Amino acid sequence: ATDVAALNKDVEAMAESQNDAEKFLKHDHHFHLHIAQGAKNQILIEVIQGIQDMLEKTQGHIIRKSTTISPRSLEFHRKIFDAIKKGKPEQARKSMYEHLIDIEKEVYTILKRENIKDNMDFNNTP
Repeated sequence: ATDVAALNKDVEAMAESQNDAEKFLKHDHHFHLHIAQGAKNQILIEVIQGIQDMLEKTQGHIIRKSTTISPRSLEFHRKIFDAIKKGKPEQARKSMYEHLIDIEKEVYTILKRENIKDNMDFNNTP
């Protein structure tokens, strides 16, 4: 069974650290790791641990470049946690999927914005 108390602690810590990207990311990572540990899926645990550095860099970039992703991520994590706490795996899975889609959209928004800025900078270079 998933350690509900650990997940609750992760979500509360994320809420308290919304203005500190590094702390927010640390608690975000712990949340996902605790879910994998609770699922007793050793492969998933090893994958998450194996890509931890890449995830931290990618998530860090998104958190620093987006003004809206932290509160949205927190809300998704609350929904996921609530579903797990209530023993509703399908609801948890659906909320996790929506969370991933939301992050994907945010990444594309950031990349588009940065690409436009880079092109503008390039066009203004003598």
